[in-house]
Amino acid sequence: DSGLASFRAHLLARPDVLTRLRDGLLRLIERERNGEQVERPLLTTLLRMLHDLALYDSHFGDAFLEATSAFYLAEGEAHLATHDVPAYLAHVDQRLAQEEARVDHYLHSSSRKPLLSAVRLALLSSHIDILLGQGFDALITQMRIDELRLLYSLLSQVSALAEVRAAFGGYIKRVGTAMMNDVEREKQLVAELLAFKDKLDLVLSGAFASNETFGHALKEAFEHFVNVRQNRPAELIARYLDAQLRTSNKGTSEEELEEVLDKTMTLFRYIDGKDMFEAFYKKDLSRRLLLDKSASTDAEKWIISKLRTECGSTFTSKLEGM
Repeated sequence: DSGLASFRAHLLARPDVLTRLRDGLLRLIERERNGEQVERPLLTTLLRMLHDLALYDSHFGDAFLEATSAFYLAEGEAHLATHDVPAYLAHVDQRLAQEEARVDHYLHSSSRKPLLSAVRLALLSSHIDILLGQGFDALITQMRIDELRLLYSLLSQVSALAEVRAAFGGYIKRVGTAMMNDVEREKQLVAELLAFKDKLDLVLSGAFASNETFGHALKEAFEHFVNVRQNRPAELIARYLDAQLRTSNKGTSEEELEEVLDKTMTLFRYIDGKDMFEAFYKKDLSRRLLLDKSASTDAEKWIISKLRTECGSTFTSKLEGM
């Protein structure tokens, strides 16, 4: 202990030596970050010496974190300028793993948390708007679940899930509103909306860990765009149900029919014009019954029971009477 104390006193009396030591250590680490081979045992012994002399934080740690932030801020900007978002996310994930290994190999364990925090701040927090503004929509459109899962994982580490959730809701509103306003696709609109919902459910479960708040964002976004044309969605959903329940669909198995009807009821929950839906549905039901065009009495009763659960017995009393 006396030897350590004496050695420490001599080092503190020579700040130029400590400065050269610190700068040399930082240069070696930067060279390693740039892909060069360095003498790791030398780094290990020197850093251990600084820790044993109680000089690690004061004469290395703070400067190391500043150098780390500067290095990764510059690298992040350069990398984003030349790579797309998925490639950038993979690079960030790789860099975080490298810094974890650096702690295991020669840095003191006390550096782990502030080091990783500095890397995340420089590579992620500083570029959230770019990551979500330039690549997010394309990742969902192309169903790149792995990349979306990585994005969700990385941004959760910098408490940025609120921004991801807002981007998710914004994407749904934009795409959904464009679908609703395209008059030429009305004949297939309900089927396309159901396919869109299935796709988003896969993204929600596969990439966003079935996060409840993301589920709420999906629901709110659907409610927003489905009602941009007032009562038109109610009519289209009623027509779609009529087409599914007609005798022309007798070749469809009960399980398949029930699955389609169940998904359509999910869409029904989003519309505001439920009274308009009832008027159209009642008209179509009367046609199916009078002309004996109903594919399945059980399916008719099942859909009415679903409507009763959603809207109450008053809503379905006339339908049940029919």
